[in-house]
Amino acid sequence: MIRRQHWLPFVIMLLSFSIVPLLVTAQDTAPTPTPIPIIGDDDDDSAAPALPGGVSPTQSPITTDPNAATTTDTIDTTTSDDANQCPTLVQENFTLAEEFVCSDIASGDVCAVSGTIDTVFAVDGSGSLSNPDDRVAFTSLDELGLRSTGTSNNAWTVVRGRLQLPSTDASVRVAPDAIAFGNLTILDRGQIAGGNGAAEGTVIAQRGMVVRRTPENQGTVVWQLQAGEIITVTGLTPDRQWIRMEIPSFYGGVGWVYAPYIQVEGGEDVLEFVNVDSPAPDLAPPEFGPMQSILLITSPISDDCGTDIPDSGLLLQTPNGVPDAARFEVNGVEIEFNGTIFVQAQAESALTATILEGTATIRSGGADSTGTAGTILATSMDANLDPVGTPRSENIDLEAQAVLPLRLLPRQFVMGAGTTPPPANNETASQQAVAEPTQPTGFGTAPPPTQAQECLLTAPSEGEARNIRSGPGLAYPTISNLPNNATTSADGQANDDLNFTWYRLTNGGWIRFDAVTSVGPCESLPVVDAPPPPQPTATPEATDETSDDTTDGASLASSELGDIACPDGSATGSTTSNGTELFVAIGGTWTATTGTSISVTTSGGQLRPELGSYIQIVAEDNTVVAESNDVTTLNYTFAQNRTFRLRFSAGNGDVVFMRMTCVS
Repeated sequence: MIRRQHWLPFVIMLLSFSIVPLLVTAQDTAPTPTPIPIIGDDDDDSAAPALPGGVSPTQSPITTDPNAATTTDTIDTTTSDDANQCPTLVQENFTLAEEFVCSDIASGDVCAVSGTIDTVFAVDGSGSLSNPDDRVAFTSLDELGLRSTGTSNNAWTVVRGRLQLPSTDASVRVAPDAIAFGNLTILDRGQIAGGNGAAEGTVIAQRGMVVRRTPENQGTVVWQLQAGEIITVTGLTPDRQWIRMEIPSFYGGVGWVYAPYIQVEGGEDVLEFVNVDSPAPDLAPPEFGPMQSILLITSPISDDCGTDIPDSGLLLQTPNGVPDAARFEVNGVEIEFNGTIFVQAQAESALTATILEGTATIRSGGADSTGTAGTILATSMDANLDPVGTPRSENIDLEAQAVLPLRLLPRQFVMGAGTTPPPANNETASQQAVAEPTQPTGFGTAPPPTQAQECLLTAPSEGEARNIRSGPGLAYPTISNLPNNATTSADGQANDDLNFTWYRLTNGGWIRFDAVTSVGPCESLPVVDAPPPPQPTATPEATDETSDDTTDGASLASSELGDIACPDGSATGSTTSNGTELFVAIGGTWTATTGTSISVTTSGGQLRPELGSYIQIVAEDNTVVAESNDVTTLNYTFAQNRTFRLRFSAGNGDVVFMRMTCVS
């Protein structure tokens, strides 16, 4: 079900603007700007694309006065005499966004920086974008319009935000940073989850309650709920005694709970009457929710305005460490990207995605087109902003995009790195770099390639230390780790069999890109050959450990499960993951003597890519002694007396089982 209906065609463009080329060659030679507060106007005109069907948006002039009133204007298709004036205070308002307002934006929010903003909220009282640093949820908006020309002062309009998008991995959500500027309109075309009879329920029984397979006291118990647990409820029996719910386990399914112990959001009347034979509702979320599918209209800026003003558009960048591409829909065209792109759309012209960093793919008309940095992907648009034909791609000069406000993005990068042609006239690359004059860096771009930069990798401040392996893949053994907050550098990269990128560390070893935060030109590192993969061998412990502390026989014990006879003795254990870590530990502290061989098996968990193995033997200093990688059995022989822990990969709610056998 479409969330909000808008009819087309639209009055798209200001009549006095002419279409100009998409790519504007520009170079920033202006001095560092001084932030200047922007005061909007309340004229009855707009240089932004006209709104559909006579909608009257709430116009929100941005001002520094916290008591500024919000006015209501009716936007028509006419323009003022000032419509052809160039936008002013462009650089100053980018500086506002960089240094003064809209910092630390939460995922899913949009924040007003400067200029004149038109808003239509889905629900009255959802908030306001009337003053600098005002913030609202993206999904609270039906419509967002930016006006930078045709107002009384033609002040450059900027908003910042952070979208919430699905990824190519259906279980993962991505929060790309978004910067919109100039003259543009965004209308929400996403779908709302729901409309299927589902609601949220809270367990109010002080000691929790059981879930039964059928709505009766004699029904088989299939699950246990905790006090205060929140569940999804989908129906109510006609006698109002039992509520149907979705069982929150890996296997899912339908269960029944005693209605008086469940508090339903909105009251029980929001639920439909059902019985044991009623079909369960389809709870699958929509492919694109609110503000994940949009209609975008951008108006170009006249060439007469100079070379330091970027065209209107939407600048997007995925966060560091995201292995999967973010997905969203613009004007009926699906866009996947991992990196930085600049999106524009004009009626009777094209929807374009300029790839500044990383990769992107667009899909429409049953076809797709993929490109990397230095490529522009395009799909033709008709008068109604519907896609026409199939996508196409073209190589472009990324230096022409230096006019974009890249300094506002959280991850800085060198545009075009790795695409520079070889030196001419037999000059070496270093000679050519010295001979070339220093170029301005544009609006916030990273230093040019002539200035040496280093790819720096930093481990998170919390959680487990990050594994460093002998090669680019989980098949390679762990040789050390990167502690919390520690930083190292990389000089090369390679992809594993699953197409994950691994960085080769300058001081030896490899680490996967999503295990760390990267700064610098990491994505532009040269691709290097991986070392030969390890060959399957027996699993004695590393020989660099001393074996002076040998014993007369094999022995194995657990602080929780007790002694295990060797050989052929075994012990079992289980636990449930609460989701606070990537793993669960079973058995407490283990001890084994020299020569002891063990076999460990597990079931019930799931392989977490961040952990990399189903089973890990971890020493007292938190180093990984041995691991099973992507199999659920680990065989190991100790070369010295060892105290260790056993970790098993698991997700929230997983019930993990373990069997330990001493085989020698």
